[in-house]
Amino acid sequence: MKIVEVITHLNAGGAQNLCVNLCEQFVKQGHDVSLIVLFDGGQERYLRTIANNPKIHYFSLHKKKGFSFKISRRLFEIIDKIHPDVIHTHLASIGYLCADHRFSKYTIFHTVHTLPKRELHWPYRLLLKLRISQNWSLQLIGISTKISELERFLYPKGQIITIFNGFKAWSLPNDQIKQYQLISVGRFETVKNYPFMTSVLSNVKKAIPTVKMIIVGDGPERMLVRQESERLGLENNLELPGQLSNPADYLQKSSLFVLCSKAEGNPISVLEAMFAGLPIVAPNVGGLPDIVPEDCGILYEPGSSSLEIAEIIKDLLQQPKEISRLGKNAHAFSLKFEIANTSKQYLLLFEKESHQK
Repeated sequence: MKIVEVITHLNAGGAQNLCVNLCEQFVKQGHDVSLIVLFDGGQERYLRTIANNPKIHYFSLHKKKGFSFKISRRLFEIIDKIHPDVIHTHLASIGYLCADHRFSKYTIFHTVHTLPKRELHWPYRLLLKLRISQNWSLQLIGISTKISELERFLYPKGQIITIFNGFKAWSLPNDQIKQYQLISVGRFETVKNYPFMTSVLSNVKKAIPTVKMIIVGDGPERMLVRQESERLGLENNLELPGQLSNPADYLQKSSLFVLCSKAEGNPISVLEAMFAGLPIVAPNVGGLPDIVPEDCGILYEPGSSSLEIAEIIKDLLQQPKEISRLGKNAHAFSLKFEIANTSKQYLLLFEKESHQK
């Protein structure tokens, strides 16, 4: 089967992680895979994965900021030469397909990675709704139960299913020394609420003065978080190393994975933490209830105060046997989300729909 994956950019993020991992898996299964990226550049580990796999046919459209009909036309020219069985889009790239009526002859799948209104600006949503109403062969895939529910509300005539995110497993070392009690991995942006997390850590420190936390990632709010940590006197408690090529190394050196996000899709970082044997402490939002059952961590109510969250963390840190029990459960539960399983679900869907057209 010929598969074209299309994504706007390869900067750090869950959508990019899934897209690149799916490309690898599809190639392993013997499929002809092309990856088209609208913008140049991206995170080193994604670019390295693509460069090291010559069976992934890579195209960059060198897009500049702002919408461009030229990019839509160029995208069609490349895809039409490939003549794929299916096109699979991520993020705002679906808008560029919907902007060109000639794509109506193809079978298209679009994965929605976060709240639909957050992922696509309203003109793209209108275009998508128009193409659905015109009976394009276009199916929407939500990465969580919540996202799929929201899609059904926005696109009542659309075909919508749920396929949870998958992560790429790795070889786990034995008896890794724990350097950090707490870890979080993600982009420093408003929705992740990392400035609030410094307040949580400050309250944990009052009970456990030597507590150590590391937040792996980069983004526009990283300096704000650093300033907050200095204001709260957390210089010796919080590390902000920036974006790392292999955050898994730090997961294995930590005890608990913590999130304070205002919203979430189906975070791959959480699945990776669970695979590494870490219990999860996170808000009960978005797709987190789909992947964090109660015997794998604690999902607290949205709007909980920093004191309340700190109390949950402090109680767990004082119960190493409970951390071990939850961590073992988390590892076992995470295995169902390995990328090989996720890619099989996508391939079954692709084959079913492409044969029906």
